[in-house]
Amino acid sequence: MKYKYLLLVTAIVFTQFAFAQHAQKLGLRLGIGTLQFDDLMHRKATLGVELRNSMIIEVSMSSKFIKARNLPSDFKGSKPFERYAITQLNIGKPLSVAQNKKVRLVALGGLHLGTYSGVNNLVKKPEENSNSSGFLLLDVFSALLNSTRNNYTYDTYSKKLLGANGELLLECSLGKVFRFDIGVNAMANARKTTVGLSSKLIVQF
Repeated sequence: MKYKYLLLVTAIVFTQFAFAQHAQKLGLRLGIGTLQFDDLMHRKATLGVELRNSMIIEVSMSSKFIKARNLPSDFKGSKPFERYAITQLNIGKPLSVAQNKKVRLVALGGLHLGTYSGVNNLVKKPEENSNSSGFLLLDVFSALLNSTRNNYTYDTYSKKLLGANGELLLECSLGKVFRFDIGVNAMANARKTTVGLSSKLIVQF
């Protein structure tokens, strides 16, 4: 439900900016990129507005879906997954660092919310008796079945990710509408505090 409220507020904000577009210089920013969190590179999509070259408001959504990394080395069977879903709301300011205004420094800061799901409480199952049945095909089938059956029990859990975030980016104009950002991002929440790389390809019009 929190995601619905955040998206609703975001839609209202962008609608208000759209109505003011005729009276003020406003640019719509659409982008795709990456951010680094929890030692992983996440994909993200961004939607934002730039007001009079002096303020940027941006919402980004990122996700990650990988096989669980905390499994024992002797884990057998179908592996569980870790899942991330993070939504950020950032406000920031661009600063020109070149006279032709094609290179800018963009500083953004804000809040994020999301979820992480993973596994814990891994317990190894007792090993099954692997005595030969005397029939080759049955023994091969039994060996294949045991190789695909999980030899650990585990619990799945979810954790809310609520915290602060920021980005410091160097932005280069690539023609009239395309921009490329690269820099660092920082995120802090109940799961982890981390600093990593960030990049975005933006269409602004």
